[in-house]
Amino acid sequence: MTANLDRPTWEFDGSTKVLLEERVDLNREQPPSLARRYLLLVVKLTVTLGILTLLFFRINLSEVGKILLTSRYDYLLVALGIQLSLAIISAAKLHLLLRVYGLLYPVRVIYLLNLIASFYSLFLPGTLLGGVVKWYRLSRTAGSKAQVMSGMVMDQLSHHAMILILGLLALGLAISQGIVTSRLVYAVILLLGATFLFLLVVLNKRVSEIVERVGRLALAWDPPGLLIRAVENIWSALTAYQEHKSVLVKVFGLALVYEVLTFFVGYVVARSINLGIELLQLVWILALVTIVRSIPISIAGLGVREGAFVFFFSLVGFSMEQAISYSLLGFALTVVVSLVGGLIEGWSALSSRKFYELPNLESQK
Repeated sequence: MTANLDRPTWEFDGSTKVLLEERVDLNREQPPSLARRYLLLVVKLTVTLGILTLLFFRINLSEVGKILLTSRYDYLLVALGIQLSLAIISAAKLHLLLRVYGLLYPVRVIYLLNLIASFYSLFLPGTLLGGVVKWYRLSRTAGSKAQVMSGMVMDQLSHHAMILILGLLALGLAISQGIVTSRLVYAVILLLGATFLFLLVVLNKRVSEIVERVGRLALAWDPPGLLIRAVENIWSALTAYQEHKSVLVKVFGLALVYEVLTFFVGYVVARSINLGIELLQLVWILALVTIVRSIPISIAGLGVREGAFVFFFSLVGFSMEQAISYSLLGFALTVVVSLVGGLIEGWSALSSRKFYELPNLESQK
């Protein structure tokens, strides 16, 4: 069968649906101008410095220093070890998702790319855009940018779905204890509903077919070809998971383990500074802060994360100094993990001996 030049085509082999798609070269799009990139960087720096300046002028810095200096370093080392292992679970998830398309990247390679992506996340806005580096590295040898992108999108959906589910459960218990108002629950329910609506549209065959028909009618006015074909290829790759429910069960199971360990890391950090917060309280706070800090308006989430912790910790009776100290310790762990990725990247760039080698999967097809 020859692939159609306008739309992706499907070929059925037994019960398995295999996507044959035209490979769209997304690199042909014109990159943003240098002036625009500098403007975005200035905006992000302004937001980051503005929020941090506002917060640090309102807190007792000596109290923050005292909390940080008296923290339990043995607890922080345990938290660091768990956080490094989380990248392995994340790598196993993406390995399963990409295997659906025949992209057999070793878990070890994806793990090292996760660390490298976390390094670049220190300099990119928000937390999601660090994944662009990982997508670029993987798609160079995959032969299909759309399939790699679809695997990473499904990976993020499983991540956020589990965060929201656990956060909603903990938030419900907090409301029953009169700790917080129901408005926060409405916000979490709205985000959770949007996430599961998207999963329903992608993973339910009947619903996805309806969406495709509506999309074709809406796009009958001859829109820009490159962008539309890229969207079509990503959409087609996502709907391929309809035939791989068992893979999704494993992925969402790993996502659950990942989030439970993430919340445990947060609790260990809290114990390191003798923060007397209940685990359930910390779960819904961390869930909401994770969503807020992913908004790409600051450098590495700085400022946005601290402001969110100050607000949510105040709802359960903790001071600004305690909230800032907790946030800075959590960020310090992230920096250490990211620097490991930076060392791997630097070694790979300067040495002939690489930490990892990406297999050329395109040549194997």
